[in-house]
Amino acid sequence: MEQITDLKVLYPSLKIIIVTIASALYTYFLIFNFLPIFRKYSLIYPNERSIHKNPTPSGIGIIFAKVGTISSIICNNYLPLICLPISIIGLIDDISNMPIKRRFIIHCLTILTIMGLSSLNSYLLNTFNIIIYLIIFFIVFLIGISAINFVNFADGSDGLLGGCMLIIFTMTALFYDPSIWPFVGIISIFLKFNWHPAKLFMGDAGSTFLGGIFVTILLNAENLNAFFSILLLGTPIFSDTCFCVIRRLLSGQHIFKPHRLHLFQRLHLAGVNQRIIALSYSFASIVISLSLLTGGLKAEFFVSIIVVIVALIIDKKFAKKFSLIN
Repeated sequence: MEQITDLKVLYPSLKIIIVTIASALYTYFLIFNFLPIFRKYSLIYPNERSIHKNPTPSGIGIIFAKVGTISSIICNNYLPLICLPISIIGLIDDISNMPIKRRFIIHCLTILTIMGLSSLNSYLLNTFNIIIYLIIFFIVFLIGISAINFVNFADGSDGLLGGCMLIIFTMTALFYDPSIWPFVGIISIFLKFNWHPAKLFMGDAGSTFLGGIFVTILLNAENLNAFFSILLLGTPIFSDTCFCVIRRLLSGQHIFKPHRLHLFQRLHLAGVNQRIIALSYSFASIVISLSLLTGGLKAEFFVSIIVVIVALIIDKKFAKKFSLIN
């Protein structure tokens, strides 16, 4: 993946434009025609922890995982193919719960494979001695595993995850890798169906796959500056999940058990509409993206901190209290 240090726009070729349009249309066609099947075999019923009120088909993410993988291969980007197994495992989990250990093994193997083939790995090998390399490799591995699961955890409100990932992928396609453009078209179509009130959910089949794609983008940055520039684009969803996980660990809860303790969930419990929640997270992603464009990594880091501080203020003043939720 070419890394553009001065953030010059990478204009997509005619081939990528055609593939992006075709991918979006094909995604719409598949969703429209396979939705009845998902309604029959992968229907999620609301419970006491759910935000949605009506039975909704889930696992639709397998469609954009398939289309995105094919489109990327056509655009000479083969790394999304490595992420496809975690989407398949996610679909199985959407239909019938799969043991966490099996999913975790697949996630680990996926991350290790991506890291072995990544541009960042080559950069680290050529820049640091073996001890520092192994330390950074291990840290990046943990970040990769966390990214997949944190993206998955953030998929709990209509349009939220799709909106944030759409912005991240658009920034990546514009300034780092034009082969990501098909994902921009695919997620745009998915949002048409997933915006509140959602007609469908991506499920683990989609959220884990998007997490995997985000990791491939991260690990194919040419250097650590580019790595952190891309990572910070995910601040709105990652900071929410990170604080939630820490709070749950401190209170002795199992972090992989279903809950309604994310900020977006507690905002909804406090009466905030899901459209407002999705727009707020997406707006934060846009602000961070603009800061990267105008001021580089330092400005992006500063603005990301501000976004986190604002989120903590919103948490305190507007969301239902963490301690009051069972």
